[in-house]
Amino acid sequence: MEAVESDIEVKREGIFDSYQKRVIKLALKYDVLAIEKSRRIGISWVLAFVACRFAMPAKGARDVYYMGYNLDMARIFIRDTAMFLRAFHKLTLTPKEVFEKDGDQEIKTFRIDLPSGKSIVALPYSAGAFRSKDGVAIIDEARELDKLHDVMDAAMAFTMLGGKVIVLSTQCEIEHPFNEILSDIRSQKRAGFVETITFKDALAGGLYKRICRKNGWTWSPQAEAEYEAKVRFSYGEAGAQELDCIPSHGGSAYLARPTIEAACTRDYIAYRIEVDHAFALKSLEWRASYIADWCQDNLFDVRQRLRPERLTYFGQDYASSPNGDLSVIVPGQFDEFSTLHVPFIIEMRGLPSTEQWLIWDYLLKRCRYACGKLDGRGNGQDTAKYLQDHYGGIDQWEAVMATKNIYLQFMPRMKARIEDRTILLPMTEGVINDLRSVRLVNGVPTIVGKSHDKLSPGKKDHGDRAIGIMNLVAAADEDFAPFDYVEVSDPPRANTHWGEPVYDQFGGADVSDFTMEMY
Repeated sequence: MEAVESDIEVKREGIFDSYQKRVIKLALKYDVLAIEKSRRIGISWVLAFVACRFAMPAKGARDVYYMGYNLDMARIFIRDTAMFLRAFHKLTLTPKEVFEKDGDQEIKTFRIDLPSGKSIVALPYSAGAFRSKDGVAIIDEARELDKLHDVMDAAMAFTMLGGKVIVLSTQCEIEHPFNEILSDIRSQKRAGFVETITFKDALAGGLYKRICRKNGWTWSPQAEAEYEAKVRFSYGEAGAQELDCIPSHGGSAYLARPTIEAACTRDYIAYRIEVDHAFALKSLEWRASYIADWCQDNLFDVRQRLRPERLTYFGQDYASSPNGDLSVIVPGQFDEFSTLHVPFIIEMRGLPSTEQWLIWDYLLKRCRYACGKLDGRGNGQDTAKYLQDHYGGIDQWEAVMATKNIYLQFMPRMKARIEDRTILLPMTEGVINDLRSVRLVNGVPTIVGKSHDKLSPGKKDHGDRAIGIMNLVAAADEDFAPFDYVEVSDPPRANTHWGEPVYDQFGGADVSDFTMEMY
């Protein structure tokens, strides 16, 4: 990376790593700074310090406006800003919650007013939030903003009055507007400077040594190499984009992350069951007993989550290999305002078809099922046939092949519900990542690539939840007369298993969890 003459004196030696000090210098030097960066290396944290540098001077101070893609990012940034003000300027200032007008709506912001007469304001994503303002604009995780060009156009007006713009992001698809900005600056079509900070750059600049100091670990070159290998393993193929700042070629994002998160709630959950190859070697009786226990331990509140007075629709994506994709069941019910609620998703990895059918039995005997669309590929057809034979017929349970024509027919319906917030989904990383894996390729919404499954180290998802949600929305659009159902009591629990399982039932640790205050 190019050397830059120092124009800042850091008061406390060692508080910033070398690559972070460079970001401070570049932010002070250039009117427009674009940063493509690895995940989890503390750049947003150091920009909170930069915000104080711009807003604190008695002369020449400027207002600073930070924009992330959601309210949590704004809250974290203003918290870090308050910490730097205490540490460097002996100021104890409590951020205020302020509602600002943005067109016809009000947005919640966090604000710190400083003795200089200027303010540091952290806001969630809103395309028009920078209009009629001036000072310094910081745009964080730009790849998640679906109207990045509009945001940048408004922010660039800051530079007309002597202000600055800092835009940063982990990498994304090459067609994304963020990469257009980088390309324009590099080709000198627009003013600015591009800084690239890979995971390896951060390690060379002291990242792992800081992690060791924080956790009381002993640093060594071997330990750092092992740490890097573990992190890269956790990201898998996505590491090129997420860690090495290499753009992908998967088409443009179909749904922006803030749009997805707005259609999610933490009140809704995901149930996970995972087995390995040893499970299929057990007897049918043992496996049935195991599934009965799992259902009673995990799905005991199904009658509360699926309201008995409402019809229940289903979407499904099928898999059964322990080393393959997830098999998911996605139930949904309409409320009185025609919002489709998905109170839970069942995620299964490695379960043979017969045991998946037992979970279907448990569910369908405890709700007023209307209809469903299921994965019609391979053995997925067997599940559709099972449900047709036992819970209705072919008119209620349809096997759907995930083809280009199906994506063109069903994906826009799912997209419309998410954008209109007429569907409410579980707020899980799996749901968000799978929906983000839908890309527009040659005009067709398509599942592109695989994402690391943090609940199953070394294993990956392939948009499985997105396909299940797509099939649910398609099924809910159909109009079928429900079958009557008879509520059943829970079967008695088996007293013993015929031998103990030889595997971890529900996944493992999140090997990428290396969170620190600054990251």
